[in-house]
Amino acid sequence: MKNLIKNPKLWLIISGDIVLIIFSYFFAHWLRFDTIPRHFLIFFKVTLPFLVIFKISIFYFFGIYRGMWRYTGLNDLLRIVGANLVSTSVFATFLAFAYRFAIVSRGILIMDMLCCTFCICGFRILIRIYFSPQFNLKSLLKKNQDYKKLLIIGAGDAGEKLLREIRENINMAKYNVIGFLDDSKGKKGLRIHNIPVLGRVDQIDSITRAFGVDEIFIAISRISGNRMRNIVRLCAETSIPYKVVPGLGELILSEGRGIQKVRNVAFEDLLGREPVAIDDNKVRHYLVNKRIMVTGAGGSIGSELCLQICRYQPGQLIMVDQGEFNLYKVESTLDNEFPSVKKTVLMRDVANIQDMEKIISAHRPEIIFHAAAYKHVPMVETNPLEGIRNNTITTCNLAVLADKYKVERFVFISTDKAVRPTNVMGATKRAAEIFIQNFSEKTITNFMAVRFGNVVGSDGSVVPLFMKQIKKGGPVTVTHPEITRYFMSIKEAVQLVLQAGTIGDNNRIFLLDMGEPVKIVDLARDLIILNGYKPDEEIRIEFTGLRPGEKLIEELLIKGEDIEDTCHEKIKALKPLKIDENIIKETTSLLQDAILSYDTKKAIETLTFLVQDYTPSKEILSLINSKKPLKNAV
Repeated sequence: MKNLIKNPKLWLIISGDIVLIIFSYFFAHWLRFDTIPRHFLIFFKVTLPFLVIFKISIFYFFGIYRGMWRYTGLNDLLRIVGANLVSTSVFATFLAFAYRFAIVSRGILIMDMLCCTFCICGFRILIRIYFSPQFNLKSLLKKNQDYKKLLIIGAGDAGEKLLREIRENINMAKYNVIGFLDDSKGKKGLRIHNIPVLGRVDQIDSITRAFGVDEIFIAISRISGNRMRNIVRLCAETSIPYKVVPGLGELILSEGRGIQKVRNVAFEDLLGREPVAIDDNKVRHYLVNKRIMVTGAGGSIGSELCLQICRYQPGQLIMVDQGEFNLYKVESTLDNEFPSVKKTVLMRDVANIQDMEKIISAHRPEIIFHAAAYKHVPMVETNPLEGIRNNTITTCNLAVLADKYKVERFVFISTDKAVRPTNVMGATKRAAEIFIQNFSEKTITNFMAVRFGNVVGSDGSVVPLFMKQIKKGGPVTVTHPEITRYFMSIKEAVQLVLQAGTIGDNNRIFLLDMGEPVKIVDLARDLIILNGYKPDEEIRIEFTGLRPGEKLIEELLIKGEDIEDTCHEKIKALKPLKIDENIIKETTSLLQDAILSYDTKKAIETLTFLVQDYTPSKEILSLINSKKPLKNAV
């Protein structure tokens, strides 16, 4: 309030409004009588101060003087109309009680209200025009000398907002929007702020050549992956630079205005996934001021978990990872972005049960996110004992410690490779899921697992590998022409993991909505195009054959699992498959013995016994010198 009163621009605007109020009142008298009779001129002088006081006071009450006048919009103009209507009504009521309308004609009041509304609105519009870049002399001179012809794909809300921001942002004076493209029927020939819709997207090549387009912006708020990939291919064929306007979710996270965040198209855009809407209040309620431990904190999922958890102001964040450099990077990032959050950084091997018990007993975490794991399928396939030790036994041990020290929630990060696994990595994750699903119902700890597919850009993801191969000029290596995978962004995956933690069903596996599977060969071609090359011409795609333990098609659901809806549309819950507690204890003990005695055959046999759908690869069978496939016993 004080800052508003001290603002000299406020008094300039009020002074201008007073002049316009006086003019409107005088003009209304002149319209009513053609000239103002002498006796009405006296009445005019008597009533004018009251009119000015009423109008300025009501304008202030309506918030007309709190806005930024250079950004005047329709809502501001509607407020002005409402304020004039109310102020005229108040003035008319005053005249009725004070003078019984003896000195002012009722027609004058109506004319004054209309004239004043027109003048005040026009005043605001002139201010906006004055500050608008397209009416700025310097920007017009610059635009006439050096500008880029811009074509916008998408004649909807996103395209319209983009056009307005280009016009209102002085830094965007270099762009001259020449038109829109849109596939919607009936839009061709229409205009948005006097800019025409020139045609359909598939006409982009001829339209860009006809108008000499220098740059293309893709501005479509909701778009499927297939359509986005098609648009990108059409844009790439023109050899004209193209960019994308990010979605609302990304703009909120980046805290930037749309035009400033226009960027190159990324692979995530081609997935066509809508922004995740999570119940922020629920997530905040169970994270705020809590002591939270994240294992594998230096990994791709673990580090993103730490980043998003810090946004909810935990009481303490305990980060555990055995990788020094990755842990250092995460700590540095969090120190810069969240200096007020208490962080404990521990370089430990989560498989060391003695160390982990010391950590949990000392810090008493209330929530544990267990993201530490060996995830590289071929690597675990050639080191099965380490995979079992790190992925299965460690998870079991941590769950027991969580129960012992009364941790509120234990969230285990699983994978779609746990479904009918053909590799050790998937089987170890499924074995850990079984343990989580069948943990004692007497525990106060809420145990849950979250299962999802590949995350774009994660450690070991195929996307960074393809990018490196493209930078080297190829070839891009794909294992099989028909291999498919589910993909989602790291941010989306972690948001849903945090949301799943709020649901609170014990011993459940939560399944994230991964959308439609993507053919890896199509992914390779899309990335080649995004980097400005032509697939199979400038950069070759080479098929190398499936790797040890690799499946052609990944699945998200095990046969026999009952799926249920949850309170979140993108999270499903799987009913636990109950297994005899003695079998679980016995197999866990056998696995530990096999690891201690370096008995790979015994370990695989036990793993196969526990995981019903696990089919060991021929490489594993060869490794344990077995001639016959092992039969499942559960």
